[in-house]
Amino acid sequence: MRTTIFKGFLVVFLLGITGFGLYKLREHQHHFLQRESDYYRPDPQAGHIHQPFVHRVVRWNEHPTGEIRMITNNLGFREDRDTRIEKPANTLRILATGDSHTDGVVNNHESFINRLEEKLNRDPAALSFEVINGGTGYYTFQHYQGFLEKWSSLQPDVYIVTVFTGNDFIEAVKEDTRNYQVMRSLKRFYNRMWLRWQAPPSGLSQGLAQLVYFRSFPEMRDAAVSIATSRLSAIGELCRKQGISLWVVLLPAKFDVDPMADLDQIMDALDLSEEEMQGNRHLASQLKQALERMNIPAIDPYDRMKAETRPLYWNADHHLSDAGHALVANQVYDMIAPIIGKSFDVDRGSSE
Repeated sequence: MRTTIFKGFLVVFLLGITGFGLYKLREHQHHFLQRESDYYRPDPQAGHIHQPFVHRVVRWNEHPTGEIRMITNNLGFREDRDTRIEKPANTLRILATGDSHTDGVVNNHESFINRLEEKLNRDPAALSFEVINGGTGYYTFQHYQGFLEKWSSLQPDVYIVTVFTGNDFIEAVKEDTRNYQVMRSLKRFYNRMWLRWQAPPSGLSQGLAQLVYFRSFPEMRDAAVSIATSRLSAIGELCRKQGISLWVVLLPAKFDVDPMADLDQIMDALDLSEEEMQGNRHLASQLKQALERMNIPAIDPYDRMKAETRPLYWNADHHLSDAGHALVANQVYDMIAPIIGKSFDVDRGSSE
């Protein structure tokens, strides 16, 4: 009898600890909503979105002007002009999303999304192009689905999802807090990182932490790819139902493409081998293969970025720089421009 009571008490205790752990993990994940309440706000569909009419001025020594202005419009998009819900006549509307790299640590007009709009509208055509930058920091695959569901009223003709292969997979795992195995592995991982790094290496969250996590918990790789694939499959189905053309951009991390003088020291500090440093590229390759099976076109600028001699990411935080945004804009334009103009009715601005 006592054994049964003890077992029952133990089960209740463990469930309580697990529930509390999940709550604390979720609370930690979303701490930015309190810390950056001027920039983000909760949203029941997308998880969180930008506040409207934000005007942040950030000192940025690496930028040619020494500062960056992060501005949002009436709907919270990284646009200098307001966005109307109703799509203008004779307009092909492209809705784009991604994480902080798409959101952009650059001025609005420098982002690859707004550069893409400018390039598309250079071409002589009866059809105008509107490209809306809905990139938002702390986004991952779960948010990309919710974001499209939230903004389907915009009636986009094209939906571009930019996957940052440096941390979207670990972020997807973090969002899946219903899974106790996930919660336990993440708790152990962050405890290790916090104990070891009182001053973490630059760019730890922009690709390196993901490498260390999946090296420590290799069984979670397949779980992460499964989350990514299932969410993109759901997005693809939603796009098919609404007549939207879906494209996925696979953005590499800084250390995958930029020459870095301190890379050897970082590898030593994190005990990462050259093969392990390719972990994020392997995840990107797995996802690319899955996209091919789902007939979802993928744009991978890795080769073009790797061949570039100038740095494409800021040294300060390892986010895509203005030069990086320009290159990605060219890559996306070269892939999309020859196709979308032929795929849509110029008179109606809708899919044929």
